[in-house]
Amino acid sequence: MKNYHESKINNPEFWIKKLEEPEKIILNTDRIKEMNKKMFSEINDMTLKKYIFEINDDSSGYFKGLTLRNFANLNIPAKFCFKKNGKKIKKFNFNDLMDNCNLDKKLIFKKGITKKRINLRRFPTEFINAEFWNSIHQDFFQETVLSPFESFLILQESKDEKWFYIQSNIYPGWIRKKHIELIDNFIEYEHLLNPESFLRVVGDYVQTEPNIYVDSGKIIKFQMGDKIPLTKNNHQPYTQYSLNSFKVPMPVGPKSGKNIVFIKNDNKVSVGNIPFNRKNIVLQSFKLLGERYGWGGSNNRRDCSRFVFDIFRCFGIDLPRDCSIQEKISPFKKIQFDNKNDKYKGKILNTMSSGDLLFLKGHVMIYLNKIGENHYVIHNGSGFSYNGKNFNVHGVMIMPLSMSLLKQKTTYTEALTSVLLLC
Repeated sequence: MKNYHESKINNPEFWIKKLEEPEKIILNTDRIKEMNKKMFSEINDMTLKKYIFEINDDSSGYFKGLTLRNFANLNIPAKFCFKKNGKKIKKFNFNDLMDNCNLDKKLIFKKGITKKRINLRRFPTEFINAEFWNSIHQDFFQETVLSPFESFLILQESKDEKWFYIQSNIYPGWIRKKHIELIDNFIEYEHLLNPESFLRVVGDYVQTEPNIYVDSGKIIKFQMGDKIPLTKNNHQPYTQYSLNSFKVPMPVGPKSGKNIVFIKNDNKVSVGNIPFNRKNIVLQSFKLLGERYGWGGSNNRRDCSRFVFDIFRCFGIDLPRDCSIQEKISPFKKIQFDNKNDKYKGKILNTMSSGDLLFLKGHVMIYLNKIGENHYVIHNGSGFSYNGKNFNVHGVMIMPLSMSLLKQKTTYTEALTSVLLLC
């Protein structure tokens, strides 16, 4: 662990040089589109489909005759709830929380688009569900986040009329009503949802430039993998010219294409998707090295599966959001380990290349390559144990699989359940 921060392993070029054909295309644009379409169309099990769901004007058919009680996740993992400052709520009434969900009320079937990056919650509350005050960073009510310009089906309204229960492409859950735009149909907003010309965020985060003439200068934030439509509107808003910047429509109102803001033309955005090759997987993952862990996308950060999800979206690949679902229905070649020994796992690891995915229970990692006898990965995780010492990282890190799980003796190699080979 000596001089870890200065080590050569923290340089993406070190790993790229180990690749025989770093820029060889794994899948081209047409094959990626076919793969995405196949994933959406072949999943019929509703317990899985809600994590890779196709949103269109006919999507409500999947929920006809149902109520939230039939399919919503009503599990409350921890016994306590806390405020954001860590103060425990002594008499939190879980029955009132359930009552606010309108579980048995007829579904309402409306449509909407996100106006900003918003939290998707298991229940209609911003209170934190955690085991202890010092573990509120792991909020069990936080499911994921939705990015700007994402469409969804609205299925129910909370009893207090402050929340909507929605089904998005990647997850169901509760969102604040004030952060969304209600629409009549998705076809009218095709220019925002499936634009011909778009930016793909390839940096860690980007944001619009302030424009005081549009929505009081409100700034919209995006993260790696987000797709941002480019406007065809040639109008220069309020004498502001788009020199060295891109014009982006605001996702609000029926005339949203006329509300224009700017995004800087720099290396954090790409016009269209970037090529799907192993070099780019390494480069994208290293852009997030050292970033703090964010359970379910909380605190404007990522967890292990969102780390992988966002990187693959840069290529236009629509992986499921959760690692357990990524492992189950990913389109790549899967090798299941079950009860295989480390010798067999080592044999498989020797065939892997940078960008392949590795899974253990509740966790996903990206393979880098081998140094000597050690196989290295980059991932967003809690940490590891080494020589009896615990390293609580809670962020994006590089490490060999010979390390032990945090506060355990089991090595990461021993804990592996499967791997996905990209080709």
